[in-house]
Amino acid sequence: MAGGAALLLREPLLPAGDPPRIGGGPDNPVYVLVALSVAALVVAFSPMPAMTSDEVAAGPPYQGTTGLAVPPGWRQTELRPLDWPAHYFHTESTFVRQTLRTREPHPAWDALGRNRTAQIDLLTVRYGAALDVTPSLLTYDLRYARVSNPPRSVDLGRGLTGTMYSIVDERIHLTWNYLTFTWRRDSAHIQRVIVLTVDNHEPDAYFLPPAPSVAGTASAMVALLARGVSAVTDSDPEFKDADLLETLGRQLVEVQPW
Repeated sequence: MAGGAALLLREPLLPAGDPPRIGGGPDNPVYVLVALSVAALVVAFSPMPAMTSDEVAAGPPYQGTTGLAVPPGWRQTELRPLDWPAHYFHTESTFVRQTLRTREPHPAWDALGRNRTAQIDLLTVRYGAALDVTPSLLTYDLRYARVSNPPRSVDLGRGLTGTMYSIVDERIHLTWNYLTFTWRRDSAHIQRVIVLTVDNHEPDAYFLPPAPSVAGTASAMVALLARGVSAVTDSDPEFKDADLLETLGRQLVEVQPW
């Protein structure tokens, strides 16, 4: 239940043309109050995550908020810090979006010979419990998306296992592939790594913005109860960028200064 509820959260991906919401949606205070009440019940009766922060695999030593070391064949085009984790998790939490682009086209990754872009989202927290109770999918607005179920497991080397999802938003005809893993950088820094690609290969392609929302989360849980799991999950997903994500994920793990 908790995993499914994580799929629908936050505000709409696009500001215009959104479908109407019963009761006025999350901007309506009454709706939010009811949604939060239902959300509390859902969380109360949902099982806790099987993995705790003590079981997170060891990663390379923490290097600060400068992003990850960039693998060969890729170049960094942007590094953008966001300040919402300090309010959402803890004052010492940080979030960085790191944009990478291939230096040369890869024929297996784009039939038209275009370079590919990957967004790397790095959430670093001091207390692993914050990640234990916050699924990685809650980082994004997925209220109108369908997420692959079950996800794929990916061996990334050095004792790390990643989880891969496919996310489809049929309103805007985009599919994102998504790889995530968590490692302990030192005793005070646990880091969640998310690597995103999109099936629009143009340089200005739209990527899911990291934008968690308590009201949206509650709204998602209500929608899940009303519409059912099948409305928010994809049982026949397309992992169009599985090879890209697996390759980049293993490169990112190995290229860090261990």
